[in-house]
Amino acid sequence: MAYVPGTKNDIFISYAHVDNERDSHDVRWVSEFVRGFTVELRQRLGAPKDFALFFDQSDLEAHHRLDYLLENARQSAILVAVLSPSYISHDWTIKELREFATIASDRQRIIVIEKLPLETYDEYPPEIEQHKRTQFWRTNEPESHTPSTLTVYGRPVEYRSRLETLADQVQRLLRELRRGAEQAQASAQVKSEPAPVVSTAPRRADPPAPKDETPLPPPSPMPHPMEPRKRTNCRPLPRRQSPRPKPRRRPKPRQRQSLRQRGRRHPSRRRHRFRRKAARGDR
Repeated sequence: MAYVPGTKNDIFISYAHVDNERDSHDVRWVSEFVRGFTVELRQRLGAPKDFALFFDQSDLEAHHRLDYLLENARQSAILVAVLSPSYISHDWTIKELREFATIASDRQRIIVIEKLPLETYDEYPPEIEQHKRTQFWRTNEPESHTPSTLTVYGRPVEYRSRLETLADQVQRLLRELRRGAEQAQASAQVKSEPAPVVSTAPRRADPPAPKDETPLPPPSPMPHPMEPRKRTNCRPLPRRQSPRPKPRRRPKPRQRQSLRQRGRRHPSRRRHRFRRKAARGDR
C-alpha cells in the first residue's frame, strides 16, 4: 500500500547502475542520494507508514528483471530519473522512462536530476527534453570548466540545499496526487451505489378495516304520536323555587340633639335673661 491511493509505489528511482559504483571514498552516489532523499521526503510528509519507494539494486546485465522493473514503473506515482551520459546510453533505462510516460497523463510526475551533464552532441529523450532539471554537479570555475558531481563529503552545504529543494518539490506533488486520487475514489463510490427503485405501478388500495362481529341490540319501537305517554314510577322532581329576597332595613331616623346637648341655650331663655337684667338696670 502506497501513500498515493491506487498505486503500488510512490517513487520509482530510474538510474544507470554504472552511476552507482563505488567512488574513491567508497561511497555509492545513487544509494547515498536515495537514502538522504527518502529521509527528507518522509519528514516533510509527516513520516507516513504507507510510504513506498522502489529502488532496485540488482544487476541487469542478463535483462531477466526488465519486465519486473517495467511493471513497477507503471504502478508508480512519480518517476525520478537520475540523468547522466550513462542513462541515455542504456536501453533499459530509456524503456523505463518511456513505459512510465505512456501511463502518466501529467508529465510533471517525471522528476529529472542531473548527476552529470550531457555532451553538446547528445540528445535528451523527448519525454524529458522540456523538463526542468535539478543539477547535482558544478564546474570548478575559473580554474576549470570540467563538471564534477556534488557529494556529501565534497560540497555538503550545496548538496544538502539542492536535496532539500528537491524533497520539498516532490512532497507537494505527492500531496496533490493523493488528494486527487481520494476525490476520484469518493466519486466512483457514489456512482457505484444503486439508485433507489421508484415503482411506477398504481398503488394498491389499503384493505378495509375488519368489522366488529358483535351483534348490535335490536332498536326499540318508536311510540305513536297520538298514544299517551306512560307514566313511570319515578318521583317527580321538585320545582325549582327562586330564593326570597331579604327585606331591606329602613335606616333609623336621625335624632335631633337639644341645645343643651349641643352646649347652647335656648333663645327664649336668653331673651328672659336680658329682660331681667334690663329690669334691674344692668347693662
